[in-house]
Amino acid sequence: MINITGAGTNTAAQSIACTAKVATVVLSDAGNEALPLKSFGRRELTIKSSNGHSYRSVERAIQMIASGDFPIEELTAPAFTLDRAADAIDAVAGVTDRSITFATILPKLS
Repeated sequence: MINITGAGTNTAAQSIACTAKVATVVLSDAGNEALPLKSFGRRELTIKSSNGHSYRSVERAIQMIASGDFPIEELTAPAFTLDRAADAIDAVAGVTDRSITFATILPKLS
């Protein structure tokens, strides 16, 4: 699974380019970027859009996390820095760690 935001040009096309043969791409606020069908190749891709939520749903999620009733730390893997993006992709692909199904890549902050 690749989850991207609409930050920059060609973001959606770049996410398609790095997918596996079977993948789900979640575009968050992707804007109006066009995707050429030939970029899909012979892959089985699911593309989903996530363009918003209600304030009430955010409030409820914060309350659920704050309650401590849910093991949130068990649902996430440590974030990868941008210089380790290849490691994150390998982990999600099951090359280095089969338990990771979703990775977050963050830029290094100076």
